[in-house]
Amino acid sequence: MASMEKEMRKVLATCSVDLPHFFTQGRIELLRAVFDHMDADGELSLDVNECAPFYHYAFLRLFNQSLDHDQVECIFHLMDFDGDSSLGVAEFVMFVAVLKQIEMRCKQEPAFAAEAFPGTKFDKKSIAERSN
Repeated sequence: MASMEKEMRKVLATCSVDLPHFFTQGRIELLRAVFDHMDADGELSLDVNECAPFYHYAFLRLFNQSLDHDQVECIFHLMDFDGDSSLGVAEFVMFVAVLKQIEMRCKQEPAFAAEAFPGTKFDKKSIAERSN
């Protein structure tokens, strides 16, 4: 657990270069509260079923992409850094960091967005519409 917290701090330090005002202490505390809310069984970790609604919401809202079951499982296993078939709070926060970095890159590099998310627009109007 301590090593995962250390990994989270490293990821957040890297993100702070590109997203200096996003991962504030208050935002991290909010993400911990979201994690606690998602932890339906109270085991202090999330399984794929507990993560699925968040994955669906995040990908639809940020990238206008629906996910199927296989994609949800794939994302879950990619984010399960320690391979224990569950996500701890540090892995969850790191997932949000990855999402923000992908979102930012899509906004900055339309060619990347077109390749990563075919058919999704990342112009200012479509981003504003998804943000409301």
